[in-house]
Amino acid sequence: MYTFKEISEQENMLVIDPSINVVKESSYTPYFEKLISGNHDVLTLDLSMIETIGSAGIMRILILKNRLLQDARMLRIKGCSDGVCETFRFLRMNRFIDFEGQ
Repeated sequence: MYTFKEISEQENMLVIDPSINVVKESSYTPYFEKLISGNHDVLTLDLSMIETIGSAGIMRILILKNRLLQDARMLRIKGCSDGVCETFRFLRMNRFIDFEGQ
């Protein structure tokens, strides 16, 4: 489902598996809470296994970004497919979220 990795003292990463249903997935919250409650400056979401993203997934990313912004921390997204990245660009999310490799 999720793989949580500490990349460095400054960065944590959450790898998201496509088999989850973000609307109904109750185990989603503890992983994001763990990311938010840490003291890492950069939090990375690895979406390399995700081919499409719906409104619930986008909403959760925006909530995460806003929570991190309150603590002057940064959200980075890496590994998104062309379709997912195009959705983010269409919504102009690339203006306030760092997309690695984009």
